[in-house]
Amino acid sequence: MIWIKMLWIRLFLSCLLFESAAGSLAWAVILCRKKLWGEKDYFFALVVRKTALLLYAVPVTFVWVCMSRIHHSFRWNVVVGDFIKGTVPGMRRFFGILFILWLGGLGVMAFRYIRKGLMVSRTLRNGRRECRKKYEPIILEYQERFSKTGFVVYENEAVCSPISIQQDGKEMILLPVRDYTEKELRMILEHELNHIAAEDIYWRWYCLMTICVHWFNPVLYRQFQDLICCQEIVCDLRSSMEKPWFTKKEYAMLLASQSAPDLELPPTSGFAEKKKEVLT
Repeated sequence: MIWIKMLWIRLFLSCLLFESAAGSLAWAVILCRKKLWGEKDYFFALVVRKTALLLYAVPVTFVWVCMSRIHHSFRWNVVVGDFIKGTVPGMRRFFGILFILWLGGLGVMAFRYIRKGLMVSRTLRNGRRECRKKYEPIILEYQERFSKTGFVVYENEAVCSPISIQQDGKEMILLPVRDYTEKELRMILEHELNHIAAEDIYWRWYCLMTICVHWFNPVLYRQFQDLICCQEIVCDLRSSMEKPWFTKKEYAMLLASQSAPDLELPPTSGFAEKKKEVLT
């Protein structure tokens, strides 16, 4: 019985390694293409980055390489085949140790992110308050335009720049406590609502869960930052399209003023992450 369990552990770890390698290699190809030919279409760039991240969860390469060498008997719950026959007695202990190490890393990463998420959530919840009355007409206008999102807007002393989050089952936009002009408020709402409409927050949650599972892969951490940067650039492109309330130059100036690379919370613009990629 222990032998059978060890076979399943070996299959699981092998699948995990294949997924991790596939996702990392896909991102390496994306970076090579970008370096050789540049990034001309950021909307397409975001799609291929998301596809590369999906390879961490979908065992495409493992199925292609190994499944033809594995046979399963449902009657005896036994896994046989060339892939399994290659296992020597010492490998069972080796894979057992690897599995324990993986479980330990998974627990540490999950605890770290859950703890940080609870701390940030508590801070943001305690510091929020209703927006000023003069903002209500503009907010109501955007709630009608983006009726599917069902968002609410609060001011919060804990944030240094506008952010969009999901809290208490609602989509929220949190604004720093300061006086905004109508033009500035419209630019901020355009940016944050484009994030909400594109469901960027769900992709970031998916990345965090993927990092917990593939914590041993250093490439994935950089890949996550690259996804965030690409999301911000695409969001800025959507938000800066021809609008009757502000120009592209005014929008770019607001981005520059809101971007700060040393903020505790994620910056609201890719401008803070990669200053070389300034869109004109």
